[in-house]
This record gives sequence, C-alpha cells and structure tokens, in this order.
Amino acid sequence: MRFFLQISKKSANFAADFIKSHTIKLFIIMKTFLQYLGAMFVLAGVICLAVYFFANPTNALLVAAVALELVGLLGYIVINKFIQ
Repeated sequence: MRFFLQISKKSANFAADFIKSHTIKLFIIMKTFLQYLGAMFVLAGVICLAVYFFANPTNALLVAAVALELVGLLGYIVINKFIQ
C-alpha cells in the first residue's frame, strides 16, 4: 500500500510541475492567437467574397462577408489595444 501512495504522490508532483511549466507557454501561445483573431475574421470575409464572385452570387454571402469584415476590423483594433 505504501508503494502505491509513493507513486501517486510522485505522479501528483509531476503533474503539478508540468502544469506550472507549461502554463506560461500556453499563455503566450493564446495571447499570440488572440492578437490575430481579428485578422482571421477578415480573412473569412475575404473568402466569402471569393465564393460570391466565383461560385454562388447570393446576397447572403455579401451580408456575411460585410459582417465578418466589420467584426474582424473592429476586433483587431480593440483586442490589440487591450493586449499591448
């Protein structure tokens, strides 16, 4: 029984150390991802415009493209203002 308690304590310590060391790395990765979130919305709007132009000209795609472009632009400005 003592052996299993020692193993569980070691694994708990390993897990705690792993989480502490990787939390900072994960925070940096998520912060970088968040900085480019607005640009990803803009890119999705551009893709909607390309689909509208080449494949299926409907007004729904134009509305979606405009909405994505506006959300992406405003999101990019606001997010980068607060992150930096």
